[in-house]
Amino acid sequence: MKIFSLLKKKWVIALLVVILAGGSYYWYHQATTGNVAPTYTVTAATTGALITDVNGSGQVSTLDQVDVKPQVSGTVLSVPVVQGQAVKAGDVLARLDATSAEQAVQNDLLNLQNAQISLSKLMEPPSAAALLQSQNNLTSAEQTLQNSQDSLTTAYSNALTTLTATFLDMPSVMAGVHDMFYQQTIAAGQFNVDYFDNQLSAKVPNIDLYRDDFESKYQVASTQYQQNFSDYQNISSASSSSTIEAFLNETYSTAQSVNTMLKSALSYVQYYHDQCAAYSVTLNPIATTYENALNSDINAINGHVSALLSIINTIQTSKQNIISAQQSIAESSASLAQLKAGADPLDIESQKIAISQKEAQLVQDQQNLAYYTIRAPISGVAATVSVKPGDPASSGTTIASLITKQQEAIISLNEVDAAKVAIGQKATLTFDAINGLSISGTVTEIDTLGTVSQGVVTYNVYIAFDTEDSRVKPGMSVTADVVTNVETGVLLVPSTAIKTLGNRQYVEVFKTRPAGIAVMAMNFSTDVKPEQVFVTTGDSNDTDTIVTSGLSGGDLVVTQTSQQGASSSAPATSAPSLLGGGNRGGGGGRVFVGGRGGFGG
Repeated sequence: MKIFSLLKKKWVIALLVVILAGGSYYWYHQATTGNVAPTYTVTAATTGALITDVNGSGQVSTLDQVDVKPQVSGTVLSVPVVQGQAVKAGDVLARLDATSAEQAVQNDLLNLQNAQISLSKLMEPPSAAALLQSQNNLTSAEQTLQNSQDSLTTAYSNALTTLTATFLDMPSVMAGVHDMFYQQTIAAGQFNVDYFDNQLSAKVPNIDLYRDDFESKYQVASTQYQQNFSDYQNISSASSSSTIEAFLNETYSTAQSVNTMLKSALSYVQYYHDQCAAYSVTLNPIATTYENALNSDINAINGHVSALLSIINTIQTSKQNIISAQQSIAESSASLAQLKAGADPLDIESQKIAISQKEAQLVQDQQNLAYYTIRAPISGVAATVSVKPGDPASSGTTIASLITKQQEAIISLNEVDAAKVAIGQKATLTFDAINGLSISGTVTEIDTLGTVSQGVVTYNVYIAFDTEDSRVKPGMSVTADVVTNVETGVLLVPSTAIKTLGNRQYVEVFKTRPAGIAVMAMNFSTDVKPEQVFVTTGDSNDTDTIVTSGLSGGDLVVTQTSQQGASSSAPATSAPSLLGGGNRGGGGGRVFVGGRGGFGG
């Protein structure tokens, strides 16, 4: 029993030791860890050159014969070499007619010059004459506006006068027509309008058509007149311009209807007059009286119609002139403000882009012009010269065949890389068997037909050595980096800095130094979040990418972010171990190996 009690106590003590040890570790872990600020690796966006290349591997061979072919087509003008002549790399073998290529270069130079002149004009401050002319245009437009507004005011005033004159005559005209035709003064028991019809209806059946036409037009004119006259009672000089204009148009329409009605009445009476003579019917002399009265009324109403139309046209013209003048004032004001402010920054930037495009076109056409002079890609002896002046030449024409013992590299490229390679491009050659040896070379030939193996198409590219080295032997393995393009003066960032969001690209940028960071180092920890900046990118190679918009030189872009490591704020010592031993060192730190495009931790 004593032994069992002793063992039981030892078991309890061991359990307490484990619990205390676990608690001590938890306390230590909490003290030495916590929320750790991210560590950012940054680098500055810089202006420089982007070199793109393709690489491939192959073997070293010895050139026995090189067929030199042009890259352009044209007529051969001269052939400065003869068969058997020794030539050096770069010597001229033939010249083709380059008239069109030279003209293209001349046009490029003129276009570039014009673009530069246009930019200079944009940048120039406005002349005093231009400012004066613009100010005069504005003053003239303002004066036109004032004149048009005065003309419109006068037109509304004249409209009231013309309307008053119209309504001095129109009531008597309408009353006179009513008395002529709708009284029983000619024959008892019938209206005058029916008298003329009844007297001739037996002999002239269609006279009633004239009567009916008059009566229908009389009804229209009478209805319009009654409404028009009622509206006239509400018009005064205090009426709004819109009210006066609406009533003016109403009166003009009424006057036209009255005029039409009068002409129909006159036609009716004149037809009666004429048919009486034709059928030997006694003419009632009242018809002549009516004819004279109707002609007088028609002349009076015609005068009012013309006066009303003139006022309506004047108002419309004045309104249009006001609109045109206001537009001219807006345009002249904008033009004057633009002159004073100088060229629009967007116009300047657009013109600079146009200059860059024309410069690029010039470089391209100058390179094309150089192709019309065919040069020896390597040194050797002209074994054959296959053309003479006057012959046509194209990319399939052999100008000359050179014999040489110069070494070359034959490398294999896939169809994508082969499409980027052109004759004359420079290459760097390295060798597996010779450490540290690097030789420059020039592309002299590219297979026209590819080789298909297991569905993959490859092309052989032939690169002549620019220099010889006795250590290089035929058959050695060689790797070639062919420079396919060089863009200078472009803004570059590491490709690892480019991120994608949907179909857009962005970079993370520290525009300003975060608080607490004394010096913006390549690697630093901060709780400050970098900004997301959307960018437009151009070409890229294995390490760098061109940024065409969104960034400026010197902007610090994030190439990598790390959340690993422990806080440097941990205590220097921990609690004593309950299991024995000394103090355990606390804390710790990170070691970051900074470098462009990444870090180690």
